[in-house]
Amino acid sequence: MLDPNTVQVLFADLQPQIVARSKTNTPEALARSAAVLAQVARLLHLPMHLSVVPEGGQRPELIPELARETEGVAQHPRMSASPFLDEATRAAIAATGRQHLVIAGFATEAVVLRGVHDAIAAGYRAYVPVDACGGMSSRTEDAAFRQIEAAGGVTTSVVTLVTALAPDFSTDLGGKAFGILQSLRLGGEPDAKPVKKTFRADDRLEIFGEVRGQGDTALVFLHGWCGDREYWKHQVEVFAADYRVVAIDQAGHGESGKGRTAWTADGLAGDVEAVV
Repeated sequence: MLDPNTVQVLFADLQPQIVARSKTNTPEALARSAAVLAQVARLLHLPMHLSVVPEGGQRPELIPELARETEGVAQHPRMSASPFLDEATRAAIAATGRQHLVIAGFATEAVVLRGVHDAIAAGYRAYVPVDACGGMSSRTEDAAFRQIEAAGGVTTSVVTLVTALAPDFSTDLGGKAFGILQSLRLGGEPDAKPVKKTFRADDRLEIFGEVRGQGDTALVFLHGWCGDREYWKHQVEVFAADYRVVAIDQAGHGESGKGRTAWTADGLAGDVEAVV
């Protein structure tokens, strides 16, 4: 559990032309998660800070989803990799007296990583919700997450944070927080529509499957004897909100090929290998 009275949130560089460059979380998914985090912050009265990059002398524009939830929150323009190198940002964070700092933004490899390092050096406990951040590539973002964890930062998710801040859904605040989380879950449903695909095993047998969701981690669902991919239909819909999910008809079942001459465990394992 996290005591809401000890937590504050820092959003960094969540501006349309910057977020558009995210190659890990899609800009839409990132914006959705950041907005939910901001909504819960307002609900629980968590101080919020906006660290932004100046745009030619104009007031920086936030992504619309975040702008709606942070109306009236001060923006702190900066010209540095870390928000903590900006005196106004540093002072605003210190003024809250809260030692748990959630940092979300783009890019994970730069402003989030540098912010975490400086926050920890300043005595804060830093949390990074990976679904409210974006990276320049999966490999570089993964390296940044490893550095964050090695430095003592906590990689987490918006759902995990919210349920730690408001774990009892039977209370008024907990119920409202749960309702906000449902909007995050519903927002992920368009990405969960299945794409039908046919894969080729080593012996050229066709393996039929459906792919849902997105993400670097793939979950492959395998049914048992005399079943088919529909066995997992309820589970794949849930997991597709956060992962790339593949449900296949195993060889000899469903819409997959049935003309194999030798049926072995190695052959079935090879089918899965062909899929992934």
